[in-house]
Amino acid sequence: MVESVVTPTQNDLSAAEMSAVYRTLRERRDVRAGYLSQPIDDTKLYRLLSAAHQAPSVGCMQPWRFIVVCSEAPRTAVHGVFKRANSDAAARYGGGPDGPCSDTLDLLRGS
Repeated sequence: MVESVVTPTQNDLSAAEMSAVYRTLRERRDVRAGYLSQPIDDTKLYRLLSAAHQAPSVGCMQPWRFIVVCSEAPRTAVHGVFKRANSDAAARYGGGPDGPCSDTLDLLRGS
């Protein structure tokens, strides 16, 4: 067993809460497809954004900035800019025809 290098602190979480934390960590995954078409209600969105702002970062600086896009026009514009940049990067670095970030392009495209 490896000893912790972190100073132990009082844990106020119940066994059920700790179990939920470990389950979340164990089952976490990247989601790159299968998004639902209906919008998220504002309460859930703000709760998710609040949690995301508290995510760890280098030096604990939490430099997170999120932009919520609620209409198709900005998403389409960002997709076009990203597609051009991705093609340029593919040409520069010898990537395939879809470029190095084709998964991200699919997300922006909504596919």
